[in-house]
Amino acid sequence: MIRVLNIVTTLDIGGAEAQILDVVSRLDRARFHPVVAWLKGEGELAPEFEAAGVRAIRLGADRRALSPGPAIRLLRAFRPHVVHTHLGKADVVGATAARFAGVPVLVSTKHNEDDYLRYPPVAAFAHGIARLADKIVVISDAVGRFLRRTLLLPERHLRRIRYGYAPNGSGGGRDPDVAAELKSEFRIEQRAKIVTCVARLTKQKGLTDLLRAMSRLREATPEGMRSIFTEEVYGRIESQIALYDSEIVYMDVFLGRLLDKLKADGLFENTMIVITADHGELLGEDGSQLIPPFAPP
Repeated sequence: MIRVLNIVTTLDIGGAEAQILDVVSRLDRARFHPVVAWLKGEGELAPEFEAAGVRAIRLGADRRALSPGPAIRLLRAFRPHVVHTHLGKADVVGATAARFAGVPVLVSTKHNEDDYLRYPPVAAFAHGIARLADKIVVISDAVGRFLRRTLLLPERHLRRIRYGYAPNGSGGGRDPDVAAELKSEFRIEQRAKIVTCVARLTKQKGLTDLLRAMSRLREATPEGMRSIFTEEVYGRIESQIALYDSEIVYMDVFLGRLLDKLKADGLFENTMIVITADHGELLGEDGSQLIPPFAPP
């Protein structure tokens, strides 16, 4: 039986944590013995792992989150064949502990385009940690491009395994009456597709790729409905700023298409392009969320 230890920074509710739960819950227990360990946080999902028959272990207190000592002791007791790390702090602790303990296989999954990796000293350190892994799993093409650019990782070191909720052509789990009611409410043809994205609209999540995908969907299904649902992760102002940033990216995509078309038709050199706006947004500056003409003096 192959013993697999997943080490993750937190086991609180989040995309990476939910994906780990989904994967380990589906492993063939006749072949694999999965265990999950986390470094800090409340461990909100720990009961769900335990309910799925997967032991969830807290590695020390928050103040010792970056200490490899507890992880090394767990490795010596569990003796895993594979250590699989997730998220930045767990990558550091898990990789150093696994190599110190002589674990045969080390895998790291990269779930995000982390902004801190854009700083050269941090990127150099992260590059060294990443090279300890036998394979780096990236969850999207965007994350793969980001790591090649920031950490200078070769393509052969990366493996793309996309995750998400695949469309089910059989309609499993969908209520046709609810879909019909929703389409009637928004005056959408019943045969039209409804595409919904639930997302945290921050730069870390690669908004450009999301908006490009949504624009292609708009072209492919002009009669359809496209919705993006988000949450206020960092507070009201920060969430509004993230939405504002996404609008800028959206306009940037289509402005780029316009410029490309002008160049392709040979019109770019003889075209004057004027960009203007009727107002800006304060987004919390001077304690106001109003546009400048209506902001208090």
